[in-house]
Amino acid sequence: MKLLPNDAGQLAEEPEYFGLRMFLKRALEQFPELADDPDVTIGIHVCMSALKRLALDSLRSGEAITARAVVDFLDRVLESPRLDPEIPNAVSLSFLEPADLEPFAAGRSFLDSMPSSVRRLLV
Repeated sequence: MKLLPNDAGQLAEEPEYFGLRMFLKRALEQFPELADDPDVTIGIHVCMSALKRLALDSLRSGEAITARAVVDFLDRVLESPRLDPEIPNAVSLSFLEPADLEPFAAGRSFLDSMPSSVRRLLV
């Protein structure tokens, strides 16, 4: 923690909280294929869109293993203590929308089976 000037409080810095750098590090560890997208390091919303593409590509191919891994990863992140509020915001704004799942036969059941920490941000 860093003390702010003029007794304005304290500033938490990574690794004292789960922030954007930690999110990107963990996402790249879990999904090394994200490293092929140079824009993924620009920000949390671009990274979240890349996770969306991974999930949709997985569903499109007829296997939901990667899609399930993505939502399970997000569930673990969202359960982290001292989570930067920008992360759930990015899930809400830049990850899947329920309408994205409609074209898939298993789309509704996939949405219903998501951990509640993720699903509540999408609907």
